[in-house]
Amino acid sequence: MRIYTSKSTTCGHLPHHGNGLCRPCYKRVYRERNRESLVIYDREYRTHNREAKRASGRIYAREWRAKNQTPTRNSWRMMIQRCANPKYIGWKYYGGRGIRVCDRWQGSEGFANFLADMGERPEGKSIDRIDNERGYELGNCRWATAVEQRNNRRR
Repeated sequence: MRIYTSKSTTCGHLPHHGNGLCRPCYKRVYRERNRESLVIYDREYRTHNREAKRASGRIYAREWRAKNQTPTRNSWRMMIQRCANPKYIGWKYYGGRGIRVCDRWQGSEGFANFLADMGERPEGKSIDRIDNERGYELGNCRWATAVEQRNNRRR
């Protein structure tokens, strides 16, 4: 970024005083102590700055996903959705039937408690209720394969 001080812009255009921009040259005029300072924004500088902001946003999003979208967290989150969200597509089979998640596994410390009780989700398994008439609680949940879950349907 280069800074110039003058009454008119270095390109010869007069600044547009409505918004402080010299429109043809992408220059911005600021007032400092009864004189005008002209700050020139190069297109390269603005483009680089924009790209850097986008890249940092992508990096932040990638780090957030790596931390928050683990298989165990996704299983926990979908368990909560099935039981607590009436707009969830399968709610009528879970929350609509009275299936609830225990208080220990809900709230701000819910995932930490769930992880401490159940451990990390093993590869190829998902959360399963041993007794399908009871809710999601420590003594009634296990990590099961798809075959084990098919054999554990309510009749």
